[in-house]
Formats: sequence, structure tokens, C-alpha cells
Amino acid sequence: MIDHFPADTKVSRPQGGFILWVELNKKINTFQLRTEAMKHKISIVPGRIFSVSTNYTNCIRISFGKPFSEDSEYGLMMLGKLIKKMLQS
Repeated sequence: MIDHFPADTKVSRPQGGFILWVELNKKINTFQLRTEAMKHKISIVPGRIFSVSTNYTNCIRISFGKPFSEDSEYGLMMLGKLIKKMLQS
């Protein structure tokens, strides 16, 4: 999964669910990333909404509600491309 993302990406898998917590480069605006991802029918949740402070602005939550598939792989690949593009801007 992480192969599609920039090298400095960190992923943790909290216990008890089908959720990945992804920490991206601090340059990434995850609200902007969400907007771009939605254009490709990829839904992510910016990490900042899980905190009352301004923490986790460079984090996202990815949920998987069905078994991993080619569609999931494509979505992660596209998300990685979007992140890399944002880093180049």
C-alpha cells in the first residue's frame, strides 16, 4: 500500500478496525487533498477533524469497508500520485 506514497509517509493501523492512519509530509494540505481525491471518487478524511486543536493537519484516515481489491489498489495508487503532485507544487 505505502509503495504508492512518498518515502516520508508513515502508516499506522489502529487495533479494532479497517482503518489506516496516514501521516504525510507537513507540506500537504489534507483538506485540499480530499477535494482532489473526491474528483477521482476517492474518499479520505483529513486528520484535523479528529482533534480540537490544529494537530494532525498533515494526516488522513482511510477506511476500508470491503475486502481489498483492484479498485482499492487503484485508489491508493491515484492518491499517492495526487500527494506527490502536491509536493511538487
